[in-house]
Amino acid sequence: MFLKNAWYGAGWSDDLGPGQMKQHFIIGQPVVLARLADGTLVALEDRCAHRAAALSYGQIEGDSLRCMYHGVRFDARTGVGLEVPGQARPSDGMRVRTYPVHVRQGWIFVWMGNPAKADLVLVPPVAGPHNREWALCHGEMDYDANYVLINDNLCDLSHLSFVHVESFGLGDASRLSAWAAERPDVTVLDRGIHVQRWVEGAPVPPFIAEKVSSGRIDRLAVYDYLAPGVFLMFAEIYPEGTCRATGGQRPTDIEPLYADFASQTVVPMTDRSTRYYFTWGARTRDTKPGMPERMRAMTIAAFKEDKRMVEMQQRIHDATPDLVFQPTVHDRGANQMRLVMKRLMEAEQAA
Repeated sequence: MFLKNAWYGAGWSDDLGPGQMKQHFIIGQPVVLARLADGTLVALEDRCAHRAAALSYGQIEGDSLRCMYHGVRFDARTGVGLEVPGQARPSDGMRVRTYPVHVRQGWIFVWMGNPAKADLVLVPPVAGPHNREWALCHGEMDYDANYVLINDNLCDLSHLSFVHVESFGLGDASRLSAWAAERPDVTVLDRGIHVQRWVEGAPVPPFIAEKVSSGRIDRLAVYDYLAPGVFLMFAEIYPEGTCRATGGQRPTDIEPLYADFASQTVVPMTDRSTRYYFTWGARTRDTKPGMPERMRAMTIAAFKEDKRMVEMQQRIHDATPDLVFQPTVHDRGANQMRLVMKRLMEAEQAA
């Protein structure tokens, strides 16, 4: 089951030039994104009303899309059939669905539900590839797994201590051990959860050694995980003692020694396949030569570790569907996010 009334990531605006199209599958539906000659981006059902051929295999003609199976032409903005070769006029039913589409910070988002409810306030506050405040890398990756397992993975970051030793831990398990030892604070939001985790007295990373006079620092990870699967995390480093001085709250009057920001979207393609888009990078003023490239390589390595774990988890789920799972103290975030999604989907169905 999928949440429909939500904005789903659909790639990068830079990937589509005028006259270009690209096919996506979002919550089981084929969608074609097309850039018209005037630069307008449109999203339509990628399924000709005649014989269900993919419009993304067709061509853009002005403000219309022509199916190159039997030549039926549709208005690219409204989806209304304009022309059927050899027929005086298209039938009233010769139309395809259109979807609201919005670009934010270079990310493309498509609203898959009721167009009348496509609220721009709900477009997630992501940071895009050309953001000036953050020096961001970006990319995408496909998983052969249900999106819920990836949501769970991102709502419980205690797995960093074990899954990501070779990537984020750089081969040293002690660098990440505190992620499993420390319990985060989880707050339920209307359409997601808010998570905060402090790690006190952590070793000083080499890239900020010149900023730290003592031998330890405090790390803060604070993120929102929003429906239908949007991860927005700030990772910040402060002088040792900051956590205690603020009573465990995020500082409002202390400048972090270093900060980075990650935007990620989890997009169900089908019930067993998911596409994952991401940006991640440090503040521009914290960035050193070669740092974005190193961070991207680290990100890809870490996501491959996640992919391996989650895809194997999916296969085991499929083989043992009646298995009863035993909870731990770290399940709160994932469980609360599942409840948020359940509530939103039930409300959507009731409406």
